[in-house]
Amino acid sequence: MHRALQISEIQKMICYHLAPGDDQSEAHRRILYALARTSRAWAEPALDQLWARLNSIEPLLKCLPKDLWKSDLDGWFFARHFGPKDWEILQKYARRVRCLYLDDEGHSRDICTALSQLPTPILTGLRELHVAECQKLEGGCFWRPFLASTITRLHIHYNADSPPNRNPSNSVMWTLGMLCPNVKDFQLLDWPQRYEAEATASVLGALEHWRDLETVDLPFIDVRTMLHLSSMHSLTSLELHITKDYAWDHTLSDTKIVFPRTLKFIKLSMEIYNLDLLVSFLSKTRLAPISFRIMTCRGSISPGSTGRLFMLMTSRFSIDRLRCLVMDSVNPDVLAPDTIRPLFRFRSLESLDLSEYHASSLDDATMAEFASSFPRLTILYFGSDSMLDYPGITYKSIISLLKSCPKLQTLGISFNAKSITTAMVMSRDDDDEEWQVLNTRLSTIEVGNSPITNPAPVALFLKAIMPQLISVQSMGCNLRAWTAVGSMLSLLDLEKELERKRAGRRSTPLRLRG
Repeated sequence: MHRALQISEIQKMICYHLAPGDDQSEAHRRILYALARTSRAWAEPALDQLWARLNSIEPLLKCLPKDLWKSDLDGWFFARHFGPKDWEILQKYARRVRCLYLDDEGHSRDICTALSQLPTPILTGLRELHVAECQKLEGGCFWRPFLASTITRLHIHYNADSPPNRNPSNSVMWTLGMLCPNVKDFQLLDWPQRYEAEATASVLGALEHWRDLETVDLPFIDVRTMLHLSSMHSLTSLELHITKDYAWDHTLSDTKIVFPRTLKFIKLSMEIYNLDLLVSFLSKTRLAPISFRIMTCRGSISPGSTGRLFMLMTSRFSIDRLRCLVMDSVNPDVLAPDTIRPLFRFRSLESLDLSEYHASSLDDATMAEFASSFPRLTILYFGSDSMLDYPGITYKSIISLLKSCPKLQTLGISFNAKSITTAMVMSRDDDDEEWQVLNTRLSTIEVGNSPITNPAPVALFLKAIMPQLISVQSMGCNLRAWTAVGSMLSLLDLEKELERKRAGRRSTPLRLRG
């Protein structure tokens, strides 16, 4: 073995890069297995990575003597006394676990309940705990034995479809802050709505213990919780899940809440779109986020409501600070010129996602104004996920965007490509600015269900203004025509490469022998 491979730091670095992930996890795991059996020096760093992440507690049990555990119809249990040697074997691997995923399946619950009989914390190095499908949050809940002071990320996903046996607020939730005092990332999803009012007190108690909290994701909030969160300068990300029966007017009352500039990321997820919920929230808060996201799961937006929301944002947000805006809605509003113009004040935007919105009421003149308002844009999605096939903008809007947004590297837009015809291509002039190179960053664009008649001239036009373009992604009834455009782009690249080679051969001088 090379001397460099005997250095512990290098061994740890190699094993870290071989840690099983989403890609090639089995291949990497086999390599770590082999390293762990190579020598004692390699065993420690290899085992650390093999056991760092567990999707179940069962792998730990498989390391224990077979006569220790038994199972029957009532679940798992100890078949004999848990001795010192058993604990030594368990800790050899348990101390390496950094991230644990638990679910509420009966098999997992029985195992965790049996392990709860052990007096000492099992996973002494645990950093992340993810609990899913909790149907029974009680004082003796199955995941309580794994709560430890080392945890910094705690995610709890409650199964809202299954009614709880008792009020979950009178449970382990009250002790989270004391058992896990160093949490920086807390997520609580799908809490039973009928226990929401009582649960806010227990959640607030936990939040008050977490002095270094950075990320919060909650299904409910009240005035005291909002005031506490607004006082936390460590907080950088806040996500709220709002139900259709949620009333912020009553919750926030007349309180004005000012969040510090350290809060950079805000996301509002709503089961049903109700503009009054957003207006109430924004009217009672002062924010300066870098990223603002709104996601609605169902319902429809009343006409003009999006424009009122954009107008309110100009008075409640820091105009020069907002960098990312995402509006994701199942049934979005139609964007008219007066609707979208309030957004033009946010000239520092670098990412704008309005992919679900319809652009049927916009024209090329409005899009030219739109493009000139966002010179820093690098990512733009505009109507690219809309199934409507009658957008009001044409290829001229593409030209305006590429001219005014030179940093654009991701583009999704629905436009009317029917105006790009064979006659237009045949009559073009080499000096025509519409056919000049405008962007060399874009290699793929999304066009949604953009209407198109003739793929050939469209491919020639797009290739002329975006020479690095190699593919077009589309959907809907025009998918076949846009697939043809993508094929033609590849052919144009091939033709250009052949022409380059022919030109190279013609320029090569003849060499005389002798």
